[in-house]
Amino acid sequence: MRYTRYEYKKHGKIKFLCTIAIIAGLSIIIGLCFSKSVFKGKSNSNNLNQSVSVTNNEDFIALQYGYYAKKENAEAIIKNIPSKYNTYIVEEEGKYRVIIGLYLQQDGLNELEKLTSQGINLVKVNFRIPNNNLENKKIAEIIEGFLKISNKLEESEVKSIKTYEYKAWCLEIINSENSDDFKELKLIGEYVNNLPEKIDKTNVDINLKYFYEIIKKYKV
Repeated sequence: MRYTRYEYKKHGKIKFLCTIAIIAGLSIIIGLCFSKSVFKGKSNSNNLNQSVSVTNNEDFIALQYGYYAKKENAEAIIKNIPSKYNTYIVEEEGKYRVIIGLYLQQDGLNELEKLTSQGINLVKVNFRIPNNNLENKKIAEIIEGFLKISNKLEESEVKSIKTYEYKAWCLEIINSENSDDFKELKLIGEYVNNLPEKIDKTNVDINLKYFYEIIKKYKV
């Protein structure tokens, strides 16, 4: 009896470890494939330039879970948010907003509906980047590219995403023609270039917060 019981435990442990290894391997593969498929190929700067005058403004949404006078209250309330979501705190005028994600408009509305159905009350924070010049258009594209990464990390099977392809893709956008005088774009490019090798659940919030700070002047 003892021998049989021991073998059962050993077998179960080996099976468990194999399962974990397979899941980890798949998560790495998914992250690599995602990065390569989304950011492969060169951006067409001519098309980008031509589209500025005809493309609609770029709309983004962040979901505000609370607004607090004390940072410790904001930090405490984050525990009530489902762990799959990327959350962060932004300070504005001495008060603290608890923010869930940063999304393109329709993606944000979809997440708002899901969270509302779970009894989580949220306020939409809307942003609109005017595409009235080439610099704004490029900034919007770079932010949209990062949101593809952050959205993917909300999927449970994805543990991390390598940033090499995203950095290379952004560099092509930034260094394309007519970009020499775009000071804000160049600062964003420097930030992107210094991103870690991988984005995962432990650091995605810091970078979402950075892009939130970039577009908050476009709040509507």
